[in-house]
Amino acid sequence: MKRGIFTSITGSGLVLLLLMGGCGFFSKRASLSADPQSARQVYDIRLATEKYRDVEKAEADGYFRASGYIPNMGYQFANPKFFSQFELQRPPILLYNERDGKWDLTGVAYVVPFDKNPKKVFLFKEAEYKKQSKTCRYLDGTSLDAPTMEACPKEHPVTQAALGLWHPDLWIMSAWVWYPNPNGLFSLFNPLLTLVG
Repeated sequence: MKRGIFTSITGSGLVLLLLMGGCGFFSKRASLSADPQSARQVYDIRLATEKYRDVEKAEADGYFRASGYIPNMGYQFANPKFFSQFELQRPPILLYNERDGKWDLTGVAYVVPFDKNPKKVFLFKEAEYKKQSKTCRYLDGTSLDAPTMEACPKEHPVTQAALGLWHPDLWIMSAWVWYPNPNGLFSLFNPLLTLVG
């Protein structure tokens, strides 16, 4: 019985082939690290989020547009189910860029409570992160600062959009797994988005 090409490649070799080589599975390749751990993380995140390149599938799974356009980041689509703990394959935030009515998935963002050490929770090498203050996030991308969930109006006072999520102070980091970032895979912001936003 003949062995196929994939049966003769080791697991780590296959990962690197898919990420670095000529596989058409990913139409946009982010700049990849030569570090095997980072390459495996990117591969795992892409496998978990590939279907969300279709924004309607993300919305069907509980993600909603939780922000307006953020310069050098795009739009945040949040899923309240995934805010409770860090899981590599369940990012709480998907990052999209919108152009001519088309939504392009560019990356993901992870969060951890502000009282935890992000260096010990975020398993990414050279990750950048920042504090995200307590916020009420509404289903139309608007937001309000609020110290508690109870302080959030059920509807935004101006837009009347329904409340989608309240979160306490958090650490947030980005992983640009679907769009190149000259500053690095795990840089918080992506300067290329100013060119396409």
